[in-house]
Amino acid sequence: HLSKHSSTQVAAGAQHSMALTSHGDVYTWGSSWVGQLGHGFQEDEPYPRRVDTLIGQRVVAIFAGFESSAAITDEGHVWMWGSNSLNQLGQSRFLLPFPMFCHPRVMLLHFAM
Repeated sequence: HLSKHSSTQVAAGAQHSMALTSHGDVYTWGSSWVGQLGHGFQEDEPYPRRVDTLIGQRVVAIFAGFESSAAITDEGHVWMWGSNSLNQLGQSRFLLPFPMFCHPRVMLLHFAM
């Protein structure tokens, strides 16, 4: 549960919110009609719920777009999910976080949606 952890970052999209804990866990809540919460289904979530697909990843930054979400790990890997209406994910819509492949010599430090 999010209340048991300290948050280091929060982000908000059009109808969803995200929080990153000091342990690197990502929590999302709000509207999920295009999968922007990353829970694998399109049902709204009224309370913060951990994005289980990211367990084992040390997330250091989160980003909320209009209807999509992203996370960056401590190794510079990018995970994205939600709507791809403007091709912002580079592929089709994802209900679960999907790792985006970057060049092995590139470490992503910041991201904008």
